[in-house]
Amino acid sequence: MTWRDAVLTLTNGHEWLKARLHERGSSFARIARELGVTPSAVTHAAKGRHKSRKITVAIAAHAGIDPEEIQKHEGGEDQSQNP
Repeated sequence: MTWRDAVLTLTNGHEWLKARLHERGSSFARIARELGVTPSAVTHAAKGRHKSRKITVAIAAHAGIDPEEIQKHEGGEDQSQNP
């Protein structure tokens, strides 16, 4: 993990995902088109406002990460230490 990744992960998981997707040539809009859903549905799933395993798996695949990483950072911060 780069310094930039660490800062974005800790401060805003959604922004980290957007940056990660951009680095890999993808975006929330592209994922939405591929899945036939709205871009806001993908954004809401990335932020943890809407639970959709299909969208979460697609985001993770495009970002090159495990789907659990997305769930861990829902709400913009690392939730792994919260009870």
